[in-house]
Amino acid sequence: MKRKKNKSVSPWRWRAEWLAHRSIEWVLAHLPASWVFHIGEMLGDLAWRFFKQRRMLAFRNLRIVMGEEHHVQEIEKMTREVFRRTGANLLSSVHTAKLPREELAKALLFENIELLENTYARGQGIVLLLAHMGNWEMLSRMNLFFPNPNDLAGLYRPLENHLINRDVLKRRSADGAQMFSKQESIHRLAGFLKQGGILGILADQHVGRGGLTMPLFGRLTKVSPLPSLLARRAKAEVIALSLSTVRPGVWKATFHPVKAQPTTQDCMEGLEHVMRQSLLDVFWLHDRWKLGSTKLRPLSKWLGDPTMRGSKPHRVLLGIGPLDSSREFSDEWFHPDLVWELLIVGNASVPAWFPNECNIHHIGEKASRDEWIQQVEAIDHGQPWPLDFILLDRQISHQSALAKATGIKVYQLD
Repeated sequence: MKRKKNKSVSPWRWRAEWLAHRSIEWVLAHLPASWVFHIGEMLGDLAWRFFKQRRMLAFRNLRIVMGEEHHVQEIEKMTREVFRRTGANLLSSVHTAKLPREELAKALLFENIELLENTYARGQGIVLLLAHMGNWEMLSRMNLFFPNPNDLAGLYRPLENHLINRDVLKRRSADGAQMFSKQESIHRLAGFLKQGGILGILADQHVGRGGLTMPLFGRLTKVSPLPSLLARRAKAEVIALSLSTVRPGVWKATFHPVKAQPTTQDCMEGLEHVMRQSLLDVFWLHDRWKLGSTKLRPLSKWLGDPTMRGSKPHRVLLGIGPLDSSREFSDEWFHPDLVWELLIVGNASVPAWFPNECNIHHIGEKASRDEWIQQVEAIDHGQPWPLDFILLDRQISHQSALAKATGIKVYQLD
């Protein structure tokens, strides 16, 4: 399948990006591994300082994962370390792409590889369950340590810049690994597994409407059913793989068993186990628990299956003023996984429909923008896991300021 080119982007811009990419690759390939790792840490630290929205997103993700285990201040420190480790891993992936096999063997250590070798020896296909963690680009080269390098394959998402995309594909397949596009038919993927192949699937990303609603780290989200679906269709085994940093320039790949004939939930539990091996190595800079869009819709439509509830329910804060205390919401705005909280402005009354067991907060009618931000941050940090939405009635005018300052989705009600 041919990938459509983005005609709105100048070919000269693509070429400039490609030249910059090639130049960086050349420089990093000639530096010692430990230098590359530490340079990446410094760049990650700079990103933590200057990219506030990404910093808040990573912080929120870590709160969902560890909010019950660690204090907010501890998670803030871990967020900075995640940025540093992410920078180190991303920069190191460029360096290790050019390493000869002998040097790669020193940089990539294996643990419990017998789990994979025994399944492979039986001629059974293997779905390798992966997360974006550690120097994950190394995984396309681990086939160098297999008897048949062509038996390893992975899924990839084409890059917008077709020049860089061409180079990345060439690099990933240089050692014999096959690359299947995300748009590849499930029949071809299953056929590869039936022939005894090993297919790596990065399954930790949010997948949108096409996914299944499942808990991940206790919070409902949309997950991919593909690993379980392929395993059942091809009668393949599922093995999870974690990739953790041992020291600058060295990573450890550990293989973990997953239940036979696994469901999607079994795969997600395997993925959780993998990510917990080294949470700092996980790429937390994307919106993993994304719900909704820029347009406000009834919350039950975002959360989906009304029978599902995670151990860390979603939180929504409703800000309501004196003029709107009589507002009513239809049943579509309620869901078993949704916990409502109320922020009353001035002398507004509590709506009759509002659940008695939910938290109620107060703020002055003439509160400033900064006071609103401080109050919302205090409410957000009042529970181990973060607020997901803020709904403001039409008389409250701090929507954009609250969204920018807190990183929480804020919607103005009509």
